[in-house]
Amino acid sequence: MYACPHCHLLGVSYLHKWRAHPAQPATCTHCAQLSDVSSATSNAIFSVGCLLILLSCTLAFSYQSWLVGIIGALGSICCYGYGWHVVPLRITSHADAEHAKKISWTAGLLAALASLFH
Repeated sequence: MYACPHCHLLGVSYLHKWRAHPAQPATCTHCAQLSDVSSATSNAIFSVGCLLILLSCTLAFSYQSWLVGIIGALGSICCYGYGWHVVPLRITSHADAEHAKKISWTAGLLAALASLFH
């Protein structure tokens, strides 16, 4: 469990923290307030995880060893999990979450529309 940025009690689970983003924030079990992780931070954690997987695959092919690939993949998964463990939650409100949902839907619809003309 992680500390809520509102009440500072342990009220947010790892799974809820991992899924928390501006359009779908985590809810504290104690105070029922919302918190999330910024999109830039979550994208950075994901990008570093992908980069480490790519690096471990490259090393596995260059050394022609499955063991190097497996160790690298496990290491990158551990780094990804640790990144989500240490990232702080930030305070958000219901109005901010609703605004982020509208932006998310709009961006999704624009991407779908753009894919039709590709």
